[in-house]
Amino acid sequence: MRFDPQQAEIYNHEAFLPGKFDRCWCYGSSPALGRQAPDYPLWHLDRHEPTTLHAELADRRVTVVEFGSYSCPLSRLACDSMEELADNYEEDGAGALFIYTHEAHPSAQMPVHRSWPDKLAMARRLREVTNPVRPILVDALDGACHRALGGMPNMTWIFDRGGRPVYRATWTAAESVRSALEQLVAYPSPAKEDIRPLTVERLEYSGRDRAAFLAGLKLAGPRAVAEFEALFVK
Repeated sequence: MRFDPQQAEIYNHEAFLPGKFDRCWCYGSSPALGRQAPDYPLWHLDRHEPTTLHAELADRRVTVVEFGSYSCPLSRLACDSMEELADNYEEDGAGALFIYTHEAHPSAQMPVHRSWPDKLAMARRLREVTNPVRPILVDALDGACHRALGGMPNMTWIFDRGGRPVYRATWTAAESVRSALEQLVAYPSPAKEDIRPLTVERLEYSGRDRAAFLAGLKLAGPRAVAEFEALFVK
């Protein structure tokens, strides 16, 4: 897959340090709800072939798209609940995908991606550990799709089949996604009924199992733990 080498160097940060991991956090400038998002090339890990974001959205009424990586504890912690959602709403026409990003907490055990084979290898490691039903799509080495949609380590979007975002969240929270899906699948197509979309903004809260998070972080090694605690543990 084509990529910008200079951007790839910035995107694939070597350490979880301010000014490195957050250089691509641009959620505030990501596509607005209801407006078609740009299309981006991706690699389908199961089918071993190139695809695009819009191509993967076309066959479903709505599609839940979660972003994450093997070194992101939140991605692994959310896996079971997000897999359950994918199964529960499949009959309602909802699809689900996982897009592999850069490593949130790169380390010797979970190294930074220096090449396309590096990135594919880490995506396969995640698949082996989580055994997901959801397809894993691998973003380009420079994270073009991930960056365009906000760059957050474990964010979730929901798109309609036309590539228009109808839900977005800075962090993955299964109950929030479930609530959105309940509302989205409850209504027929606006084109067929006298239904008008409205945009609702609200601040939601989601609990986190801190012990489980730190246990997951330890899998990346002592450096990953030390970098996180230096920033967030007082």
